[in-house]
Amino acid sequence: MRTYLSLEQARFGDRLQVRYDIDPQVLTSRVPVLTIQPLVENAVKHGIADKKEGGTVRLRARVDPLTRTTHIRVSDDGVGMDAEVLAKLLSGDQDVGDHEDSVLTGVDAVGHAGVGLTNITERLESLFGDRYDLSISTPRSGGTVVDLRVPMT
Repeated sequence: MRTYLSLEQARFGDRLQVRYDIDPQVLTSRVPVLTIQPLVENAVKHGIADKKEGGTVRLRARVDPLTRTTHIRVSDDGVGMDAEVLAKLLSGDQDVGDHEDSVLTGVDAVGHAGVGLTNITERLESLFGDRYDLSISTPRSGGTVVDLRVPMT
């Protein structure tokens, strides 16, 4: 993932900033393959790339020893997500628009993000059943925040 972000920083230059806040304990926990990478890619491609002045992607990871969970947050201060599209994604509805709509609203980009989120959700469900939590929000200040909690194994 760091390699991917380094390549994107080279491509976007000063338009892409990356901030890491990783608890060293997280490095010993097991997070399923191809879970964090698509979230980071979505933050860059659908959040920052569409924002003229660019922005920042933040990756925060913590271990909670009391609940025996790993908490990962991928956030950006990019263009954010339309509330209606977010509601459809959270409900599992991948039909969030067609190409014609995407020219005006960016919905097509979000639709592709929906495929990635669906793949992540299916992978997490197969591994953890209902013992994980994935939430997406769009703060009033802008951008998108994805919070993921998985049990420590």
